Amino acid sequence: MEEQSLEKSFPKHWRWLQRWSMLYRIGLTLVWILVVAGATMQAAVSPFRVLLFAFVILSLWAVPGSQLRHFHCPCCGERFVWGLGFFSFSFQSHCAHCGLPKYPEFPAERQKT
Repeated sequence: MEEQSLEKSFPKHWRWLQRWSMLYRIGLTLVWILVVAGATMQAAVSPFRVLLFAFVILSLWAVPGSQLRHFHCPCCGERFVWGLGFFSFSFQSHCAHCGLPKYPEFPAERQKT
């Protein structure tokens, strides 16, 4: 029997997950650009514009982050990530509860075990 994985067995959930992951990475990159630009900016800028820009950028990071933190495993129905899930989702390779992997195993890895 072929082993299950999020990518192979649940393609609809996988696409949803990939979309929110990409938006999260884009938002995180924009947050870092905002921080660097704010640190190096020497021109006088309206505080309202800065706060509005910061709110928009942080929203672009926070909304996908909350979607990823609350992603439920299609196999067991529990939250996929462990802990708060802020950065752990990018590094977590399987469901914290049932062990459903994100990606199917490669044939070379199966032969080693």
